[in-house]
Amino acid sequence: MHVPASWMPIENIVFRLRNVEYWRLEAGERRSGHDRDKLSLLLVVAGSGIVESGNRRQIASRGSWFLGTEGASLEIVAQEGEGLACYDITFNLLKDSFQSAEPLTSEKPKKAEEEEMFYCGEAAESQWLPMLNKARRLYLGRDAADGLSGFRGQLVFQELMYEFLQLASIHKYDNAEEAIWSVVRYMEGHFQHALTREQLAKISGLNKEYFSKLFKKVTGKTPKAYLTDIRINNAKRELLRGHIAISDIAAHVGFEEGYYFSRKFKQAVGMAPTEYAAKQKNKVACLFFPYIDHLLALGITPYAAMIPRLHPLARLIASSIALGEDETELSSRVAETLAIAEPEMILCSNYINPQQEHRLSRIAPTVPVVWNQNWRLALREIAALLGRLREADNALAAYEQRCSEAGARLRNKLGEQTVALVRIHHKEIRLYGGPARGYTGPVIYGELGLNAPAFIKDALWDVSTAGISLDELRQLDADHLLLVTDPDAEFHANMVLGTPEWNKLRAVQNGNVYQAGYFVWMSCGAVMNTMKIDEILAFLG
Repeated sequence: MHVPASWMPIENIVFRLRNVEYWRLEAGERRSGHDRDKLSLLLVVAGSGIVESGNRRQIASRGSWFLGTEGASLEIVAQEGEGLACYDITFNLLKDSFQSAEPLTSEKPKKAEEEEMFYCGEAAESQWLPMLNKARRLYLGRDAADGLSGFRGQLVFQELMYEFLQLASIHKYDNAEEAIWSVVRYMEGHFQHALTREQLAKISGLNKEYFSKLFKKVTGKTPKAYLTDIRINNAKRELLRGHIAISDIAAHVGFEEGYYFSRKFKQAVGMAPTEYAAKQKNKVACLFFPYIDHLLALGITPYAAMIPRLHPLARLIASSIALGEDETELSSRVAETLAIAEPEMILCSNYINPQQEHRLSRIAPTVPVVWNQNWRLALREIAALLGRLREADNALAAYEQRCSEAGARLRNKLGEQTVALVRIHHKEIRLYGGPARGYTGPVIYGELGLNAPAFIKDALWDVSTAGISLDELRQLDADHLLLVTDPDAEFHANMVLGTPEWNKLRAVQNGNVYQAGYFVWMSCGAVMNTMKIDEILAFLG
């Protein structure tokens, strides 16, 4: 979001951190924030909720930020689910001069400008994580007793504010057409606010009349129509997520009144917001291939997908429109293909480039789902988006039954014998840990209940994976070894398999080494984990 120079002039000022808090609200809890003498920056860590200031209501979720001027009054309420967790940072602006460092106060807003006493926006995960890490450092060091630690904390805060202002700034362009696209990007990041033609023309550096003509020539729509499209697409995304009232969604995307929002939505989409939310979405484009597993578990073949061609799931989605191999390779060609295909929803990870996300949101509602190794949470989140929670429950029940049956069979066959998985990376040897984390330990030692060798229990039980040396490899006393070799690591694998340390291992000497599939074991989800179970049954069952 653009930070107005009228109350935060970047030149000749410094930021002075006053306080940092971390707080969490449970569902339904409220919190008020009001400080007439300080500015405040609220960074949402997790959960969802509503932030109110005067007549304004904004949806808050991970990646949302709220910046309040002196005197801004915020009311925060957590929505249902996991509640709402935030870093709450207060600070002052100081004049930077050789003579003094006095507080810098902004002009008192006029009544018509009171709604601009706080600003808000959203950041992609790639932008958000560095800011959250710095906020965490500030919070952990908030009680530092010595002056040097306090000084270091102020430096960290300056770095955080630099990253924030980069996120919140706009740029000028010499080329008039580039100026129009810069305005489009600005609109995509500020659609919640009342944007006038005068404001947008000023951002572009063009006069009002020329700006309007050029905008329509470049985009095919008037600024007002384009802004409405942006708001409708963002409303679609929030409707897909569910759990939020239509009136709150209307306010969040920039409509002052719920009835007017519903009327504009129906004009654009052909159905009311409530009907759209209830309609099952089947034409899903999936750009993050681990989520293809969840779609298949829900009984949905992605309409279009990005997936490595050698991935086992690729053969199961042969009918899908091929977009490439990886979300990071998203190109103009892929975007054009998607625009022609007209999917109902685009599913991606929270690591997608924010500019790409904006571009995709012009094609269809684009929903980033937070990627972590607790695949059950991601499955249920995607199921909720698609109205398939019952299918998710059925998929999870079937998977648990498969684990129970396979685990009993394997434990009966192996008795006290131990199992481990070794992965040969192109630079190192990796050993996989206990049942709490990762792709492998939760299946082998958790869901199947197999025995781990002493070395893993002693050194790696609480971690997902760790690199080990040949010296440490000698301590691996497993009876059975699953061996995964990365696609680009054949040369390193041949070196490792030729060493005395490898050949003296108990499992190697007894002929109990099994070549396991790279994609099978380096993925997770109901479908891929079932493939793991099938593979281990073929080896050991």
